[in-house]
Amino acid sequence: MDKGFRRRFIALGILSLVTCGIVWVYLHFNQHARSRLTLLVPENAHWFWHFQTRQIEDRRIQGAIPYYDSLATLVPTLGALSPASDRGEYGVDGHSDMLIFANDFGWYALLSVTSEPRLKAYIETKIPKEMLNPVKDEGTYFYTHGRNRNIYLAFKHKALVFYVPSDTVSAGEKALQGLKLIFDPKLKPMIGNTQIQKIYDAGNDVVFWARPNVGFPLTHAVNLSQGMAEFTWYGQAKGSSTPSPLMLFSAAGEKFSASDVSAYLDTKNQMKSSVYLNLTFRTIYHYLIPFRK
Repeated sequence: MDKGFRRRFIALGILSLVTCGIVWVYLHFNQHARSRLTLLVPENAHWFWHFQTRQIEDRRIQGAIPYYDSLATLVPTLGALSPASDRGEYGVDGHSDMLIFANDFGWYALLSVTSEPRLKAYIETKIPKEMLNPVKDEGTYFYTHGRNRNIYLAFKHKALVFYVPSDTVSAGEKALQGLKLIFDPKLKPMIGNTQIQKIYDAGNDVVFWARPNVGFPLTHAVNLSQGMAEFTWYGQAKGSSTPSPLMLFSAAGEKFSASDVSAYLDTKNQMKSSVYLNLTFRTIYHYLIPFRK
């Protein structure tokens, strides 16, 4: 696996949470529509990960999820911007799905926008000037660039994008091509791929897709509707054994003892939906700890 994958994958997730104070793990939603974020994933994406929080809430999953409460306690202590009194102040859906992907230009994290004017006003008036450059209007999108970090925030209509250019792209006009691509009205999205359409049509809650032979975990989807985290693996070599769900969390840096394996998995190498969510939140929690005040 690419040594930078884990660092960049989790860093974008942290950035989405910390920079805007968004606590998307609260899973209390009042809308139930399929995310539009997939429309911004271009055909040239190497991989993408989509956590469909609205759909997961509909499952009303039973069972203890202790790291749900741990995250709720931890997030307010993070050394980031002070949370707004009203999440609508940000103009960002505080209950957004999260979608992360990478292509030749770099790494992206996407969240849903509820009000473009509010988001623009928030970035221009509430985020310290020493953190970001002034917002620029590119016609098809707005963007700003970090003053001390090579990171971009871009938004338009229904999406906020956190973008970290790859080491080979760096900054400047070449880096902006990565934003122009995904906000191009003529963009051909990855969701047009027949295999990916079938994955979503099957009603899966979490989707991780990767091109073959790129050194990432296998393409897979997770359905949490029946109380068990039902994994569907794609591109698996014939005759090979089914991967353990714990492999995915190990790839993100989690460590497991022999007793953990027996506690988290049943005799069929399956885990409960609540266990899957708890491990997902645990992984995020461990990466957020260093950001406490």
